[in-house]
Formats: sequence, structure tokens, C-alpha cells
Amino acid sequence: MAISYRLDRLAPDVTETVTRFPVAVLFALALTLTAILTANDWLIAGDRDAMRRLAFGFAAGGFMAVAGRLVAENLRLTGARGIALSLFPAILVFGLFQIDDSTWVVPGALAAAVLLMLSTAPGLFDRARGGREDAQDRFWWINHRAIISGAIAGVAVALVLLGLFAIHQALSLLFGIDIDDLIGNWLMPLTLFLFAPLYWLSTIPRLADYEPLDLTEPDFLSRAIGFLGQFVLTPLLFAYALILLAYAIQIAVTRTFPEGIVGWLVLTFVVTGAANWLVLHPEFMREKPLVRWFRRLWPLLTVIPLGLFAWGVYDRIAAYGLTPERVVLVLGGVWAVLVTLAFLLPFTRDIRLIPGLAAILLLLGAVGPQNVENLSRINQLDRLEAALAAESMDEETAATARGAIFFLMGSAEGRRTLDTVLAERDVSLPATGDSLSRTSAFDYMEALSIPRAPDQPVPDRIARVDAGTASVPVDVSATPLYLGRLQLSARASADYPGLTLRHTGNTLHFASARGEAEQTLDLTGWLTRQTGDTVVDPALPFTLEGRDFLIVVNDMSYRRPDAGETPAELLWLNGSVFAEPVRE
Repeated sequence: MAISYRLDRLAPDVTETVTRFPVAVLFALALTLTAILTANDWLIAGDRDAMRRLAFGFAAGGFMAVAGRLVAENLRLTGARGIALSLFPAILVFGLFQIDDSTWVVPGALAAAVLLMLSTAPGLFDRARGGREDAQDRFWWINHRAIISGAIAGVAVALVLLGLFAIHQALSLLFGIDIDDLIGNWLMPLTLFLFAPLYWLSTIPRLADYEPLDLTEPDFLSRAIGFLGQFVLTPLLFAYALILLAYAIQIAVTRTFPEGIVGWLVLTFVVTGAANWLVLHPEFMREKPLVRWFRRLWPLLTVIPLGLFAWGVYDRIAAYGLTPERVVLVLGGVWAVLVTLAFLLPFTRDIRLIPGLAAILLLLGAVGPQNVENLSRINQLDRLEAALAAESMDEETAATARGAIFFLMGSAEGRRTLDTVLAERDVSLPATGDSLSRTSAFDYMEALSIPRAPDQPVPDRIARVDAGTASVPVDVSATPLYLGRLQLSARASADYPGLTLRHTGNTLHFASARGEAEQTLDLTGWLTRQTGDTVVDPALPFTLEGRDFLIVVNDMSYRRPDAGETPAELLWLNGSVFAEPVRE
């Protein structure tokens, strides 16, 4: 009791916030601890990726806990039931972030869905407190205040960090005291992940505190934001709509396909329009003439741009297949169509649909095998399989296969998919190493007999000695004298005691120090045996004036064209040079 009393006297907002949002505060503490552990390097080697997933999981779980608490307040749930409605969704979201496989979870899309669910939470279950209009007003009121207070919290954090920097500079310059570790490893994590969230949570009003007068007799800040919506966003959106309509007329006259970028332009238009509708929702704004025109025309003005959107996105997908960005575009298009249909009729207009529908669609695109990443891989795999099954590999078919391979190479799951394609055809990679990270898309194209594009340059390959896969160790017992490191690029030379090396094309030139004898070593045949990222036969022996020398290759870069073309070309060579002792 004494501790609670003292805390209430010293920081009443803190105790009230912890009491109201206990689960969210607990997740904020866990996030802060994770950040401190990471900043101080108190980790087992190799755990940074796991700690990153923990951090994002705690952050998203904290937001979900706030959403659950707001729903509980709307339903007037108290005690254990209110805590359960906050705890279990937060734990579920936290657990989803620990899945390190984009076949099932896409963290970025999930994080966006969580934020939208938090925005929608205060407006759920309109019958719990009043009718649909009252629920929309409460939804707008609490989001308006939460967003403004979040922005203020961001400014406060920036000021705190600026103050810490000033203190650091003063102590360093005046007294020679270094507090870098204190600020970076302790104060910054505490400020960013504990104090700032606590401040923001303390500013979120209770749903029971809502007063209708806040939407009819607003404060200065609400009027200022409404001014921006009325006199800045609304005219810009009308101008944007005219540009899109003019572009549609141009397409109809010239009978050309819309540009690929039109999808993002239209989606930006609809998203901005929906955001402006939210800004102009309060009753004190609806009586303005420009606002009335916007509310009447905006749903109609989105119809033709959405037609352009569907045409442009379909054309890109048909030509190049699905990618996560295009799947997001499709989800955004579905959201835009649903919102437009809902707002075309006055009795179906509900501002809660704007974030609510987006949250549902993003959740579908974030969790499950149909997520934006996995759906794109499935589609690109189908395109690759269809190209490989074609009767002839013409340029159009080859371009489809190349595009699919380049996309699948972008993720570990995609590379595993490509390995499955190879295994089904009993084809092996040309690389002799076992490192997928060093295997290029060109290796897969070569293994599947897919030709390069006509304008595609021959890729340079870097090969290294891999001690784990080298079949025969290099024996230098006959040439025990170490002359030095070798670093040779095209048309370069290097001098050693009693020896000069020069590289031209695929030939190494060896000359004695006196220049009385010269030998050459043609590496064309040796380069032909190089097929991937591991050097084959790293020992290059040669004899000059009866004395044995040995080059041991560490790594090299070479250009290996397609079969039937010119020989491979050596670009640079790194290694070590050895020689036998001088004979008496």
C-alpha cells in the first residue's frame, strides 16, 4: 500500500497507465530488455536474428495488447476477462513473429495489419454503447487523439535524444568524460522503447470520456487539421482525379495499354482520398461547401481510375507474373473497390471500413500459405515449370524462365524451390561448392539449359578454395620457399626474388630476374575445368631455368560463357608463390 501510495503521489499517470494497459506495459518492458541485451552484446554468437524477431514480436504484441484493451473497454469487460482479451491476441501476434519462414508469415505485412487492427479496435461493436453513427464518432475521436499524441511523443523523443547528445558533448569537452556506452546501451533503449510508449499510452483517452461536443465544437488542433483536409488535400485530390481521367481519355483515343506505374498512382489516389474522408468526418466539417462536394464526388471519381488500375495491374501480372509488390497492389485494389462500393451509397458509408477492410486483407496477405511472398513464389514456379515444359525454348519462353529464376533467387525459400526443380529433372548445379549463398541465378539457368538474353552480359564468377570440398591438399614440400602473395589482374605484373610474373589473357608469363629465360603457362584448359564457386586444382606448377615453382590459388574471378562460345576468360588471380631452394 505504501509503495502504491508513493507512486500515486509521484507519478499518478504512470500507475494509472500500468493499471489500464498492464499487458502492453509488460511487452514494452520485454522490448526494452531485448534492446539493452542487443546493444550491450550480451548475446550468444549467432543469436542476433532471433533477437530481432523477439524485438519486433514484442513491439507488435504490445500494439495488439492495446487494441485488445480498447475492445474490452468498448464491451465493458473488466477484470480477468478484460486482461484475457488483451493478453491472448498479443501472445498470438508475438508467436507469429517468431516464425522464420516466409512460407507462413510475412513480418512486414503482419506489422501493418496489427497497426490497422489497433486503429479499428475502438470502433468495434457499435451496439455496445450506441448506434452506428455514435461508434464512428468515437472511432474518429480516439484515433484523432492517439495519432496526435503519438506525433507529440515522437517530437519528445527527438528532444530527449538531442538533450542526451548535448550532455554527452559537454561532459566530453569540459571534463573528458565519455558516456557513449551509457547513452547508446541504456538511456536510448529506455527512452525509445519504455518511456515513449508509456507516455503515449497515458494520453489515450477512455472511450467512456467521449463527449459529442468534441465533434461539434472542436479545439484549435482539430480545426487546423480540418483546414488542411478542406483547403489542401481536397483541391489536390480533385486535380489528381482530373489528371487520371485525362489519362483514361488518352488511352481510349490512342488505344494503348496503361503504364505499369498507373497501379501505384491510382492506389495512392484512393488511399489519400480515404484518409481525407477520415480527416473531414467530424460534424463541424461536413457543413462546409467544399467538404460536401468532396463527400458527394469522391466515390464517383474513383470508378474510372479503378478501371485503369485493374487493366494495368492485370497486364503486368500476365506479362511478368506475381511478385509481393503486385500482390500488395491486388490487395489494395480489392480494398479500394470495396471501399468505393460502400461509399457510393449513403446508408453503407462507414469510416471504420477504411482501416478495417485493409486490416483483414493485409492479414490474409501476411499469415498463411497464401501470403504475398509464398503466393508469388508459387506463381513464379508455375511459370518456370510451364516454360521448361514448352516444346521449344524461344526468346519469349526463355525470358519467362529467366524472370522466374531471378525472382526465386531472392529468398532462401525460393532457392530451395529451385533446387527441387533441379532434383525433379536429375540435374545438378555446375558449382562444386555447397554454398547456396554463392550460387548465382546464372548457375541455375545453365543447369536448366536456359539461354541468356541477347543483351545480357556474360556474368563474372568468383571462385575460391574451399577447404571442406578440396579433394587433394596442395603439397608444397618440393617447393618450400615462400616468395610472397600473388595478386594479378589482366595485363599486370608482379616481381619476386629471382622471378617476374605477368598476366595477359589466359596466359601467365614467367621470366627470370635477369630476363635471360621466359616461359608461358596457358590456363585455357585449366579454366575449362572451373564450373562454379570452388577452385578446381588450385596448384599451378611451372619450371623456369630448371627450377620448380608453384602457384597456389586462393581465389580468382573468371568469365565463363555459354557452351559452344569462346573459351573462359581469366580476370584476376590471387594466391601465393612458392619455389624450390636454389641448387648449389
